[in-house]
Amino acid sequence: MRKRQQLILVPLLTVCEIEYADVRRKQSDCLLKILQSFGQQLAADQWLIVIQIVASLVNGKFSFDDSLIKLSYETITLIVTDFLEILPFDSLQALVEADAKYGAQQCELNISLSALGQLWTISDFIHRRRLKLSSDECETVWLVLYNCISELCVDSRPPVRKSACQTLLQTIAAHGLALSPSTWKHMVWKILFPMLDKVRILARNASTKRSDSCMLGASNMLIHHSRDTESKQWAETSVLTLNAVVKVFNCQRKILLTMGNYSHSFLFLLINGFWHSSDDFSAVWSNLMQYIEYLVGSSNSEVSLAATKSFQVIIIIMDLNKSSCASNLMTSDELPLLPDSLWLLSWQACFQFLKIFFLVWIRIAQSLLQSLSDDLKVESSSSLKMDPQKKANEVNKENIPGAQHFAIILFIFPYVFENIRKSIVVEDLKEKGILHILKFIINGSLFFEQSPFILPNTLDLTPVQEGVLNCCRVMYQEMLQSNSKLRSALPDLIRLLIDFTLLCIRLPNRECFAYLENNIHFNIQNIIPFAEQSLRTLVEFYANIAHYQEIIESIVLVDIVKCLAQPMQMKYRCASQNSWRYAASAFIAISRLGIPVARQNGNKSQTPLNVDERKRHEFIDCQFIELIRMEILPYVNILPFEFVQQIIDLLNRGSISSADSYDVLALDNYVQRVDLSRICFDALLSLSRCEEPDIISNVNPSFKTEVLLDEKDSVKRNLQSSFNTIVHKSSPSHLGSSAINSLLTRCKQVLISFIRDEQSAGHMRLPQERLIEMVSVLNAISTLIDTINKRSNIMDSEFFTQLINLYPILADCIRSSRTDLQVEQALVTALKSYQKLLLLQIKH
Repeated sequence: MRKRQQLILVPLLTVCEIEYADVRRKQSDCLLKILQSFGQQLAADQWLIVIQIVASLVNGKFSFDDSLIKLSYETITLIVTDFLEILPFDSLQALVEADAKYGAQQCELNISLSALGQLWTISDFIHRRRLKLSSDECETVWLVLYNCISELCVDSRPPVRKSACQTLLQTIAAHGLALSPSTWKHMVWKILFPMLDKVRILARNASTKRSDSCMLGASNMLIHHSRDTESKQWAETSVLTLNAVVKVFNCQRKILLTMGNYSHSFLFLLINGFWHSSDDFSAVWSNLMQYIEYLVGSSNSEVSLAATKSFQVIIIIMDLNKSSCASNLMTSDELPLLPDSLWLLSWQACFQFLKIFFLVWIRIAQSLLQSLSDDLKVESSSSLKMDPQKKANEVNKENIPGAQHFAIILFIFPYVFENIRKSIVVEDLKEKGILHILKFIINGSLFFEQSPFILPNTLDLTPVQEGVLNCCRVMYQEMLQSNSKLRSALPDLIRLLIDFTLLCIRLPNRECFAYLENNIHFNIQNIIPFAEQSLRTLVEFYANIAHYQEIIESIVLVDIVKCLAQPMQMKYRCASQNSWRYAASAFIAISRLGIPVARQNGNKSQTPLNVDERKRHEFIDCQFIELIRMEILPYVNILPFEFVQQIIDLLNRGSISSADSYDVLALDNYVQRVDLSRICFDALLSLSRCEEPDIISNVNPSFKTEVLLDEKDSVKRNLQSSFNTIVHKSSPSHLGSSAINSLLTRCKQVLISFIRDEQSAGHMRLPQERLIEMVSVLNAISTLIDTINKRSNIMDSEFFTQLINLYPILADCIRSSRTDLQVEQALVTALKSYQKLLLLQIKH
């Protein structure tokens, strides 16, 4: 029987070398009749010849029409439906490969789709027969089957690719447990990842030109606009293959985790990068993360969003399993936990996704703004109204991450952060890290086509806004822990909420979408509720951390007060009348918390300065005052009055010596900045000399405080010029009046302070700089009186009254002046000067 079968089948096999279609048709028809009549009687070794004959039509060097392919495929269908049970192992493997070749043929689309169905049938048969096969035989045929299906996943025809992806997913989901860990290594590295790489390459090189339906096997078929190019069709395949692989990882994680020592591999990953040939789960996981990251940055919005959702599926399922385990509810059907080292890879991927969105959005915005700028140069304003939208549509050919992208990533963020919060570096949060990206997300989440879909009358937060605030709260809860390494980022988090709060009075990045005139109100309606909610969150956070050293040292309270001052100043001019009321309430609440903390923590320098450093800093300040004195004060006639008034106030504050009672290192001769005080004092006297720039320009400033006689002469000359200006000029007179007022106020303060300190010092001598300051003030008073005596109309001036009011204070100085000869002499001179005032009054 076996020889007779061989005498018939071997000649049929030799016919495969003939290229004529009618001969091959007779060959296929003969083989089909043999199987229909005597298939059950065929010897085991003859089945391989039968399958080779069937496969030769689609595997040979000749091509045939679709009718012959259909006839030959009937043989494959007959074998699969009727003779699987009697096929030997080697023939079963050959049958799988032959059926896959019919799936890959390009003549008949329906046969390709049907061949995929036959592969599914074969997989069920292998699963049922696995007990009769050895483990090696079983796993070998499984790998052949999966490899054949994966090759069809990159077929040039979209329907075949789609069906192959679904078949692959269903087959692995149903029969994946039949594979051993070693077989899964081959499955992942030799089948799944190569399939993803092929899809990535083909999708990247796919044409963007509109194509007809010939490639689908039907020339008269209409194609939807979302699939009318090869690029769009391959984008769909990218989504399908990624979803399939992600589901495989989720369903088979338990067996994948047994593929190697992931702790050792993770160290290898950190040293050598993500892509390498290691066969353990860490390498597999990192490969998957990088492939998802690649698709997230795809120029196709559908692919980018699908990759983001795939990452969400992985993370959420992992976290749910961890929560179940923590609650002692884990069953045998639940997936195993992911190692902490791989959670860190997930965090890096999540962080990288946000960066990808950030860079893509910035690139799109810059492209759009550049387009608008180019239009402004060549077109009129009337034609510009329509062109920006056209430019936006051109830019939109590249993927613009929208609200849905960010909403998904923000939803994932807490799950990833919770698992690796102990391993996060604080630099990942501060400055250009997560906090910076969260700020960007708020500024850019309503962009281009996303804006019109936000209802204008809603006061609810958008999912993106809720996600941002939730991320802030998650990080804040971790920073509250006493042993948290992230606590130093608390000031940055508070400042982020400050930026969000200020959105109630200004729109984010308005220049990026100002051309969307009809959509601006959509942003306003959603931004203001978000800003007000951010303010409430800010008050809540600050109430718990006001006493933290990081908050005190960073002076966050000042930033908060400045922030709240802006809506309170605008008040009724705010876009929402609730904004300034919320700001006022927040100001009261925060002041009650912050002011006591501020009282307990005065101006304490973190790094106290030594004597030399203080002197160098004082010299720099003196240079600034000299610059004002030489380049600004001589020209006050042509400067704005408000500006000059601010200069006077500045000089008045600088002329007051002060010390920090908390600073131990400040108890030296330079603590009260004597030189700076004297320079400011002299500048006040010279302010009214605006008509004598030449004299001013020739003045050689001296920092030697010991030369009291020269200083007295200088004061006299300055006051003489001051009163000349007061009498003969109108506008400069007002400025000179303000300067002399400040000078007299300063003199009065110094006199009173000297009397009080000298009396409280007992037998201790006051510091030398205080004595020098007192001598300078007394000389200034004497010079003022001498100058008044030369004016005939000075009796009606308020300066005369102010000088008279100084006399009782000078009398109180008599007792205090006895401790120093120079002070006593200057006081005697000042008191004698009042004789001139009395004589002047008698004359009038």
